[in-house]
Amino acid sequence: MQMDKRFNRFKKGTELLQVVKTEAVIYTRVSTKEQADNNASLETQMKHCKKYAEEKGLEVVEFFGGTYESAKDDERKEFQKMLSYVKRKKSIGYVIVYSYDRFSRSGPSGAFISYELKQRGVKVVSVTQSIDHNDPSGNFMEGIYHLFSEFDNQLRRDKSMTGMIEKLKQGYWPFMPPTGYTNVNQGKTADQHSMVINDKGKLLKKAFEWKANDDLSLVEIAKRLNARGWNIPAKRLSHFFVNPFYCGFIVSKMVPGEMIEGKHPPLISKNTFIKVHQNLEKFGNGYKIEQEVEELPMKQFIKCECCGTSMTGYLVKSKGLYYYKCNLKGCANNRSQKVLHSKFEELLNGYTFDQTLKPIFNKMLLHLLSERTEVKSEDKKALQVELAQLKQKLEGVEERFVTGEIDQVLYTKYRDKFRENIRQVESELDSSKNQLSNLQKSAQNCLELALKLPSTWKNANFNRKQRIQKIVFPEGIYYDRKKDDYRTTRINLLFSAIPYLTGLVDAYKNGDSDILAKIPTWVGYVGLELSQFKGFDHLILLNSNCWSDSEQKKQDRLRVANFVHQAKSHFIREAIPNLFSNPQEQVQVIEALIKEANCMSPEAIAFAALAMRERTDFTEFVNAHPEKFTFIHGKLDRLVSVEELHQKLPNAHIHLLDSGHMSHVEARDGVFSVLKKKSYNKY
Repeated sequence: MQMDKRFNRFKKGTELLQVVKTEAVIYTRVSTKEQADNNASLETQMKHCKKYAEEKGLEVVEFFGGTYESAKDDERKEFQKMLSYVKRKKSIGYVIVYSYDRFSRSGPSGAFISYELKQRGVKVVSVTQSIDHNDPSGNFMEGIYHLFSEFDNQLRRDKSMTGMIEKLKQGYWPFMPPTGYTNVNQGKTADQHSMVINDKGKLLKKAFEWKANDDLSLVEIAKRLNARGWNIPAKRLSHFFVNPFYCGFIVSKMVPGEMIEGKHPPLISKNTFIKVHQNLEKFGNGYKIEQEVEELPMKQFIKCECCGTSMTGYLVKSKGLYYYKCNLKGCANNRSQKVLHSKFEELLNGYTFDQTLKPIFNKMLLHLLSERTEVKSEDKKALQVELAQLKQKLEGVEERFVTGEIDQVLYTKYRDKFRENIRQVESELDSSKNQLSNLQKSAQNCLELALKLPSTWKNANFNRKQRIQKIVFPEGIYYDRKKDDYRTTRINLLFSAIPYLTGLVDAYKNGDSDILAKIPTWVGYVGLELSQFKGFDHLILLNSNCWSDSEQKKQDRLRVANFVHQAKSHFIREAIPNLFSNPQEQVQVIEALIKEANCMSPEAIAFAALAMRERTDFTEFVNAHPEKFTFIHGKLDRLVSVEELHQKLPNAHIHLLDSGHMSHVEARDGVFSVLKKKSYNKY
């Protein structure tokens, strides 16, 4: 019987059917004005974005960016203009960017904007970072890219700050010169800056002398300067008079409490500067060094659990003790600085790990991005062809100049253009290797920090402490006065997985027998990694295997990593009972494990799943040394079948127990019986 078409509008779910949208916009940007003036990077981004749109059959209807905008926050003019456009024009289906760090480097904020666009049917796609937006794992990886961009920003800032502090301590001024000076080597490194006194500087020197020698009022000095062509408000003069830069010193909040002899030429003598301030002190406005209180680095970083207000600090002079407090009227949340610092060191101690685990942790972190950063082979070939063409053009320009066909001006113009384009393409060809190298350096730096995290923070200066706090806990932490303890919200992706794995290893070293009820299957792979070290004697693997994941298994783990971010509690409640052969007999144990698992962050669970995807295959090694390994396994294990174990490890010592994947719970006595044996026999 044919359905009357008039009934079609009553069908359920038809409003969810999405119309395929093929219109797209392109967004390009660089970070600095110098890059924008050069234009090579912007041209490269645009060229590859257009090529991507053409290959995917997308119609580009508008272009945005094409200039320099920092992506550390998302209040960029062109960026906001683009967002407004795609939200207003309903036919847009894609925002094309060269890479996700061109879209945003603000971490969670960038990921949230991308999510909002997705809800409107607009996908943010990267030319150089291919992901499947129809697959949950693809959406997860996009989030990882955004987080890593923010993390990379933090590392760059930390490195930049360290460099600037070092230059300041050497007497170089790495910033824009103050009024009265001109840097004739602007754009070069601080140690190459050359400060010269300009015309305003000469007038400013007069102002200092008038104040020092004649004690003229600021109003009178301003009048004299106005008469000489510098129209300046009288109040503005006090800003110059309190800056010791003019008598040859350097001061900065980056080097709190220090006064450093500068490399720049002084505008006035130190005696003149002192005389100016002796006169200013008559009115109580002489020079004072404003510095942060070194003892209170966690101001604004700690938030009150009761009201969410950022906590400040104060000194009880009679006791000589510092305190942190909530400034909200009526909120009595305050605590001794010593206590809160001690508790913070205890908190940081949970995010460090044993030196022997460093290679494994390094591998886990690098996995997050390294597999997706390589340039595609077809793109590499296209770049190589383009490079050859550019070199040919450069040779042609040089030949025409030698033969007199073009003059020096044209030769210089096109030579510089082709050289820059060649440099850009060569840089792009090396990007895969460079990206991996940068990832390795970032991972190395983070792990070095994590190894001695509490002591590094404790011994750091004010600014360094604040940077460490921000790296580990980007959104700060909350202090609960009733519980007298901290609560964390978002934890840096790297550090979030450390506490769980480290806790398991430490408990095992301390002889905690209950550790058997807490060890997940992937800890066995840590043991396999450690078995490669010299001095290894014997390894027992409990409900574990020694081979790498199949492609299907890898996809499953990606889905797990994505799913736990969306519904962690549901995943835990479904997954844990399936580890047992008879869940009905282990209700209390299952509930305890569920409760404990819910204390883990989604990042930690996802991190573990991702780490397991890239395990090394040790099958050959185990088969070559069967006497060094013992496998304790459940006959009813649903995750690793007994048949597969026997098939891949025909000579291994395998002990089968009446249990599922949780033999250490369901067949505890059997496990301890095997552990107590002095010899291991296969049965």
